Amino acid sequence: MSYITVTMNHLRAVKAWLDRHGGTATINVQTFELEIKTRNRYFSLYPQFLAVMSGRVCYVPAMTEDVTGFIGWLPYRPLRWSISTDKLLFKECMREQGIATPAIWDATAPAAGDHVLKSSRGSFGYDLSGPYRVNQAQPAMPPGQPGGQVFREAFVAGRNLKAWFWGDTPFHAHLHDYPEIEGDGHRTVAVLLAERFASVGLSVETWAEMEAVYAALAFQQVDRHTVLENGRRVFIDFRYGRLFANEDRFNRIDNNLPAMDAPLVDQLQAAGQVVAARLRQEFPGPVLYSLDGVVDAAGKVWWLEMNSNPTFPPTGYPHLLGTLFGTAADEAASSQAMPAPATAAPAESLMPVPAVNPSVNLQAIAA
Repeated sequence: MSYITVTMNHLRAVKAWLDRHGGTATINVQTFELEIKTRNRYFSLYPQFLAVMSGRVCYVPAMTEDVTGFIGWLPYRPLRWSISTDKLLFKECMREQGIATPAIWDATAPAAGDHVLKSSRGSFGYDLSGPYRVNQAQPAMPPGQPGGQVFREAFVAGRNLKAWFWGDTPFHAHLHDYPEIEGDGHRTVAVLLAERFASVGLSVETWAEMEAVYAALAFQQVDRHTVLENGRRVFIDFRYGRLFANEDRFNRIDNNLPAMDAPLVDQLQAAGQVVAARLRQEFPGPVLYSLDGVVDAAGKVWWLEMNSNPTFPPTGYPHLLGTLFGTAADEAASSQAMPAPATAAPAESLMPVPAVNPSVNLQAIAA
C-alpha cells in the first residue's frame, strides 16, 4: 500500500494528466484542497489524510497534529452508505446477486466450520478475532463499534485481495499472500517471530496486535514454544495490510491488476457491476470505493466487505478526472508508466477508519 501513501506519487499522476490535457492546478496549502481547470471547466478536489488516534490508524479530511500521511484527492467530501458501514448488509447485497461471500452464523450459535468472529461495523482488521477451528475454544469478543453486531464468518484461507473501483470499473488491486515464518528444525516460533519483526523494525514485545498473531498460530496448532520442522511454513496473520515485510515506498506502482488472469478479473468486474448498480440508486455519478476479499486455492473470490472512503491509488486519477472533464478513461494505462523521480521521496507512514460528512452534492460529477 505504500506507493499509494506517498504524496509525490499523487502529484506526479495529477501533473501527467494536466500535461496531456493542457490543464492548470493550484493547491491551497492551508486546506490542501486542489483546484483543477481545463476544457472550460473547473473542479475542487478534497484531501484525505492518514492519522493515528487512540492507537488506531484512521482517515481524516483535514491536516491535524495526528496526521502521518496523505492518501489522495476526491471531488467530494467523505461519504457513507449502508453496505459500506455494515458488513452484514454488504453480504446480503452480494448474495442476492449471486456473488460469493463466506457463510455466516449467529455469534451465539455453534459454527458449522472454521470461522472468525467479527463485528458488522469493524474496520481495517480491528474488531475481529480468530481464526478458530470449528470446535476450538475461543474468548468472548468485545462488542466492537457502537451499533455493530458480532457474528461468525466462515474462514476462507487464501490470498488477500483488495480492489479499488471508480464506479463499476476496477483500476487498482492488491493480491497478497499471508505473511509466514519458516521452520528450521532448531529454533522456536518465538525466535522466528522476533527475527521476522526485527527485520522490519518492529518488536514482538511492543506490537499492539500480537494476540492476532498468536490466534493465527493457534489455528495451525502452533504456539510460541513450538519448534517447527525444517521447511514447514505457518502464517502469522491473515488480515489485509499486515505483511511484516519491507516495501518499496517510493515510485514503484504496486498495482497487481494488470497481471491478474482473466477469470479473476471477471470476478472483480462482476462485483463492481453489482455494487455500482446499488450506488447509482443513491448517487448521480460514479464514486470511489474498495472491496476486500480472499482468493481461495481454486481462484474463486470470496468478498468480505467494502469501504466507502478508502485510500485513492494515483492510478485512479485518469478515471476520476476523465469523468469530471470528459476525457477518455482508457488513458489510465499511461498513469502506470510515470517516470521515476531523480531521487527517492521521503518515506511516509501508512495504514488505515473513515471520517464522514454525508452532506455532499455529486450533481457536478454527473453533468
